[in-house]
Amino acid sequence: MLGVRTAGTGTDSAGVPLVAVGNVPCDGTNPPKYLDAEFNFLQVLDADGVWREAEDGAEIAVTAGRSVRARASAGNMQEAAWLPGGGTGSVVLVVRAVRPCPCALHAGQILNAQSGQERPPH
Repeated sequence: MLGVRTAGTGTDSAGVPLVAVGNVPCDGTNPPKYLDAEFNFLQVLDADGVWREAEDGAEIAVTAGRSVRARASAGNMQEAAWLPGGGTGSVVLVVRAVRPCPCALHAGQILNAQSGQERPPH
């Protein structure tokens, strides 16, 4: 647990102050100051049906003409609790293709570092 209290302590993603890193207004293009996160992993299902880590420089062979399947895990760094779902204040992972393609990323579990419990997305 954090030993320092800030304006984001005890809040959640719906009620956190909308301030970005650098104490400037959060405008949707800059990182929110109190919604810190880290990726635990990003995996891609390869052509042989095996989940492979998408590490820096990794090349993962997938089946041509098929959708690319991926899964990710991100961790909350504690300041404000994340709300799951799709409503106001919910935390979601957005995936954009470099070029138009049929792709979908199904949300995994969100781990709340404050409670240590996983919460399934809604």
